Amino acid sequence: MFDKDVASHLHRTMGAVHNRRFELGIARCHITRPWTPEEDKLLGTARLGRHPTLVKRRRNAMGIAPFRRKLWTPVDEALLGKLPDRDVAKRTGHSLLAACSHRRLLGIANSNPLRILRPWSKEEMGLLGADTDKNVAKRLGRARDAVTAKRRSLGIPAMMPPAWTPEEEALLGTGPDKEIALKLAISAAAVAWRRHKFGIKSFAYRLWSAAEIKQLGTMPDAQVALRIGRSAGTVKGKRLKLGITAHTLVKHEGRKIATSLG
Repeated sequence: MFDKDVASHLHRTMGAVHNRRFELGIARCHITRPWTPEEDKLLGTARLGRHPTLVKRRRNAMGIAPFRRKLWTPVDEALLGKLPDRDVAKRTGHSLLAACSHRRLLGIANSNPLRILRPWSKEEMGLLGADTDKNVAKRLGRARDAVTAKRRSLGIPAMMPPAWTPEEEALLGTGPDKEIALKLAISAAAVAWRRHKFGIKSFAYRLWSAAEIKQLGTMPDAQVALRIGRSAGTVKGKRLKLGITAHTLVKHEGRKIATSLG
């Protein structure tokens, strides 16, 4: 059986069947699938889903000339942009993809698109330039390219992202890009791009040393945090993860006595 048939029978991928056959040293099946009358009729006119060598041998045996791509004539090209690509394809005998690709290659706009473009309302045009094209597109339910094209046609300048403040730039590299992005209400990609621009390395989590772990629970988390240069939240999280009880101070007979709470 062919690998494809074995894969279908065993509900496995062709790659898995091929690799297993190769491991066992089994040669692939060379039995050629019989040609059907329908396939013979398509020789020299279309793709058949067979190996090119097999198609060539069959075509030569039957004396059929090879398939030639249909060339574009000046008459055919004159229709591009005047009719929908689908209609041009039907009239000229080309595929829809060929009609669309050739029109773009010649720099001809699709003056009569298949889909009816939604007209722009005054309210929608009022939003152009008030926010980034991406956000306006999401709000209006339009393609970003369509928003950009409409804004440019009206001569409306694009909204530039707000400038970074020194305080915001100081946060770069102090934490994961995603966390910084959440704090600044921007995308993680914008944070990463800004960080790379200034040559700031990405945030790397500091490993806990044995000496740092020893101090957990021996004093309040805030105090441990100050001593080891970590945030109180990080210290608390590490302590809880290791099952270490919190340290607190309680008053007893006029004196403060250190104790631990479970």
